[in-house]
Amino acid sequence: MQSGDYTEAVFTLRRFLHDVHSVWPDTRCDAMLLLAQCCLHKDNRAEAERWLLRACAELPRSPKPWAQAAAFYETLLPQGAVFCAARAAAAQNP
Repeated sequence: MQSGDYTEAVFTLRRFLHDVHSVWPDTRCDAMLLLAQCCLHKDNRAEAERWLLRACAELPRSPKPWAQAAAFYETLLPQGAVFCAARAAAAQNP
């Protein structure tokens, strides 16, 4: 894959997530986070948000997806939404 070929990366990551052998939540969450990053590089914020939220749902007890969601919302929303996502991330890491 060429550097910066986000369309190919999105195709590959979606194919991975649809694979019946893709059952490990950690790996699925990482794939969803990568999909969100690819969507952001393609200026598709709505799709990026969808993948971030799916990653949070896939691995709700991990701070990683929540922290990335907080960083995403920090650029778009008022401080209240960022605080909620950051608080959720902190709550997952006792």
